[in-house]
Amino acid sequence: MDRRVLIAGETGNHCLEMSYYKAFLDAGYEVKLYDTKNAIKKYTRLGKLGYRIHQFLPVETWIRKANKEFTEEVKLFKPDILIAFTGAEILPGSFAYIKSILPTKIIWYWADPLPNLSRYLYQSLPLVDLVASYSSSSLGVFSRMGARLTCWLPFAADLDAHFLKASTKKEYAYDISFIGSWRPEREEALKTIFENFPELRFRISGPYWNRCNFIPLRRMSSTKSIYGKKLSEIVQNSFLNLNVIDRSNFPAVNMRFFEIIAAGGLELCSAGPEMEGTFINKAHLLYFNSQENLADVVQYALNNRDKMEEIKKAAQQLLCEKHLYKHRVETLKSLITNLN
Repeated sequence: MDRRVLIAGETGNHCLEMSYYKAFLDAGYEVKLYDTKNAIKKYTRLGKLGYRIHQFLPVETWIRKANKEFTEEVKLFKPDILIAFTGAEILPGSFAYIKSILPTKIIWYWADPLPNLSRYLYQSLPLVDLVASYSSSSLGVFSRMGARLTCWLPFAADLDAHFLKASTKKEYAYDISFIGSWRPEREEALKTIFENFPELRFRISGPYWNRCNFIPLRRMSSTKSIYGKKLSEIVQNSFLNLNVIDRSNFPAVNMRFFEIIAAGGLELCSAGPEMEGTFINKAHLLYFNSQENLADVVQYALNNRDKMEEIKKAAQQLLCEKHLYKHRVETLKSLITNLN
């Protein structure tokens, strides 16, 4: 049985790679993390400035040196399964070399909108055994590009990072919160809510909110990034938690979709058709599909506070039963077993 897994990508707190790392460990695998970004940084000249330049104008020499180091690590660890994540700068030659010396099964997990598709994944498709994507709508495209096998593997919840038990509350510190980077569509949604419900107490925090054009929102917002249990505490202390999914993610949902529910919060989410048949409107959370009906959805929540307390508990129960990263690992295990 395949029991040794190497995960290649980022290794920072609260990143997707770490959630899978912990889930594989809990499932009894021997797991190694390999940070591909840090590997390249070791060969970068001019320090932070050089790496910043590399992000916009990739330096092939640095990438090749880091890839040589990567293949040496793979040779030493001899993984049964290698999972490369979205931003990993792994060259097709590295995968080709690994395939030439080891029976390693290679999986690429794609977790970004397709406009951000990297050359590393595209060029490596013939050497990858399985492409897993956070969005079901992308699978056909990956197949047309040459993927041998694809599967839908949506995001899930990391209980270590975000879980707080959902409970009914009568009083909240905030009526509505939004935690995340500024985007025009997010400003638009919060502006709509503010203009219709100026009496509500808002909590807004995340990078770039100093770019907000609507002055009342900019004055009440913070540019501080919030993660993990601190994020969960704000979610639990907010009656409504707004999640405006980036338009390029449509029809998929983002990681925040699961984080809010894991923290025991009531989610007010923009349309995410891929999950709307699983997490049901007005049964597990509230969806809005336009600025025109957003105010109506907020008013519905305010008019039905007792029901809102029940649906957030139902959402967390469903999440814990079927949508944790241990469940995603189980899906991968069944697929890996059948790989040639």
